[in-house]
Amino acid sequence: MNKFLIGCAGVLLLVAILIGVLILETPRFLDAGKKAVSNLFAEEARIAGVENAWQPPSKVPDAQWFPASIGDWKLEKSEPAESVPALALARAGYGGIYRSPRGLIEVSIVPVRSEEKSAVLESAQEALSARRDLAQRSGDTGTETATSRTTGRLTTTRGNRTYFRLGASDHTRFWFLKGYLLIFRASGAADSETFPEEFLRASTATPLP
Repeated sequence: MNKFLIGCAGVLLLVAILIGVLILETPRFLDAGKKAVSNLFAEEARIAGVENAWQPPSKVPDAQWFPASIGDWKLEKSEPAESVPALALARAGYGGIYRSPRGLIEVSIVPVRSEEKSAVLESAQEALSARRDLAQRSGDTGTETATSRTTGRLTTTRGNRTYFRLGASDHTRFWFLKGYLLIFRASGAADSETFPEEFLRASTATPLP
């Protein structure tokens, strides 16, 4: 009986300690949560300002849309494109490749009406998945490990921006803006969350806030 009482007392003491820790730490957790939400709203407000202020350099995507450099990214080439084969997107636009020490980012720009956006994004993601599956079946997987090949797909959408990842290293970022779909494709370390916004700031016809 004494052992039972001692055991109960120990459990009660542990519960009391846990409750005390929760009481002490709750304000910190709440503050961290509030800060995260505040930062998210601030970021979205900033992005909205960029979207509203951005003006296409020309009516139809052309070489003017592709600055010679964006930070440490240097334009390797840009040229008209009748389609975007990797995304099974059969419409004319313009494409370019930027290189930095981290690798390459492929940029494609095509006109897309707002009512087409969802269908185009869904079709593009399916095309990328099919392309990846075919490469894996044929053994053309580059330097990826078995683990990275099987981590699946991730889609994250915020407003007009959609991030699509296949495995651990195949990254595609879509940004639908004023009748155009801007597509940024990169592998591994070459992927950049900030490059799309930097591209807009460098390519706009008018200064951005």
